[in-house]
Amino acid sequence: MPDTHQQDLVAALHYPVPDVVNNNGLNYRNALVLSGLGLLPDGRRTILVPANISPAEEFLIDTGEIYEHRLTQTAVLSQSEIEALYVSEQQTVFDFLQSELQDFQLPMTRIRSLNIDLDYNQAEVVLALNLLISLTGDISDIMRHMSPGMRKQVWLSSPTSKALGKKLLKIDENLENMDPREV
Repeated sequence: MPDTHQQDLVAALHYPVPDVVNNNGLNYRNALVLSGLGLLPDGRRTILVPANISPAEEFLIDTGEIYEHRLTQTAVLSQSEIEALYVSEQQTVFDFLQSELQDFQLPMTRIRSLNIDLDYNQAEVVLALNLLISLTGDISDIMRHMSPGMRKQVWLSSPTSKALGKKLLKIDENLENMDPREV
């Protein structure tokens, strides 16, 4: 009679994500993070508890440099079985990431399609601001699941976050002394 109390085990295999650009000009690693692919219900990207993963490796998963592929197993695997499983799943994972990420794009096409000249009108600016608010919310949701140290590391070490900071300062300069809370 089979053991009905047997619990399945999950193997967490970590694969490097190619540092290449997809069909829409977005790096696969960024697309992985922004798409939410591999995100668990608790907002983490790894099933491993902190005692079983280094902060450095978790950072690589959180930033999309590594993808965690999860496979249900019914028995504990030996090291050689894990290595064989890793090799056998490698192409499957690559094909999956390619199919999911090769055409992924941010909802930025509307902003890029706006005429960059003096013909902006109020509706277009409001639309662009609403998109910025939405994207800021998405970034906030992603980062709130990171530890404070990880958030700081991502924010301070990322050229993208530094570029964002400069763009936000530029928006602020264009608004001069206008404070939306006073309107």
